[in-house]
Amino acid sequence: QHHMKIKLSMLIILLNFLSAISQNTEKINYAKTEIEVPNTYEIDRERSIIKNDSFSVHWLLQDKFSKNDRARLMKKACRLIDGKMITKIDFMSNGAKMSGKIYQLNADKGLKFQILASGIIDDLPLFLQLGFKSEPKSNADLDELMLKFISFN
Repeated sequence: QHHMKIKLSMLIILLNFLSAISQNTEKINYAKTEIEVPNTYEIDRERSIIKNDSFSVHWLLQDKFSKNDRARLMKKACRLIDGKMITKIDFMSNGAKMSGKIYQLNADKGLKFQILASGIIDDLPLFLQLGFKSEPKSNADLDELMLKFISFN
């Protein structure tokens, strides 16, 4: 009897703890995958933007666009960047191959590096814009949320 009470109170504590943890994250769909976003990030659901002082991500589903329109959008986005291209970059995002370019922005502070990339995630063509404080070179430079959007082999 006493043993059951202890088990039950442990369970209640555990459930309270789990619900407290879950309050610290919000869920958002990235393509068709639900991801958890820590509450240290701001989320703009309408525009598919997640950001804080050290990282930003913005994606645009392009399933309604033709291949030509997707290429045109990519070129236009690249032209709008105030900075210089460092290199082409290939990475994985949510298990899918992405390719794009990394830029160093002409910014004194904030997110100084930006990656523009595209690929097909969950069968959906997607344009991805990532912002970083410093240039990401390996998975060690990335936190858990960042790794959901970009990881290196």
